[in-house]
This record gives sequence, structure tokens and C-alpha cells, in this order.
Amino acid sequence: MKNADFRQKGFTRQNFPPAQIWNKFSAGEKKNLGGFTLIELLVVVAIIGILSSVSMVSLNNARAKANAAKATAEISQVMVAIEMASSDGCTALTITTGSPVACTTPVTTQY
Repeated sequence: MKNADFRQKGFTRQNFPPAQIWNKFSAGEKKNLGGFTLIELLVVVAIIGILSSVSMVSLNNARAKANAAKATAEISQVMVAIEMASSDGCTALTITTGSPVACTTPVTTQY
């Protein structure tokens, strides 16, 4: 509809229905806006707290399983290193943190 059609029906800027609703809100009649009550907000906060605590417990369980898997992988790598060294003829191994396994007894090769 064009502006002329609204004027023919008797509407102006002041009595057009959306303008009347806006004028009521701007005049201070904001009592029944349909907001949330304090109880509703507290219930929502409680639900969010419960959900976050449940997720933290499951996160800690996953973290513990990841640490166990990491330790298992490291132990298996050390076992492979020891087996490789023993197959090369080493009888004593030196294992230090941060460095590879070293053979401390010289391997004698007979020609």
C-alpha cells in the first residue's frame, strides 16, 4: 500500500497501529513486557552449572585415559629399543632422560 492509501483509510503517523504501540512503550507503560522472573533465571543458571560439572568430570576421565595411553606408548618404545640393542649384541644399556638408549659394552666383531 502506498502512503495515499493509508491516508484514505484515516491513518496518520500518530494513529497508525505500530506507532500507537511504540508510543505506549515510550510513554512508560512497560509493566507487562513479558520478561523473565528471578526464579526462571536461577533455574537456568543451576542447569548450566550442573551441565558444566558433568562435562568437567568426563573431561578429567578422558585426560586420565590419554595419559595412560601416552605412558603405554612410551614403554613400548623403550621395549623396542632394548630389543634392538640386545639383537645387536649389547649386554649393558645406558638409558638417560632425553637421549636415546646407548650401548655401554663394546660390541666385538670377529672377522
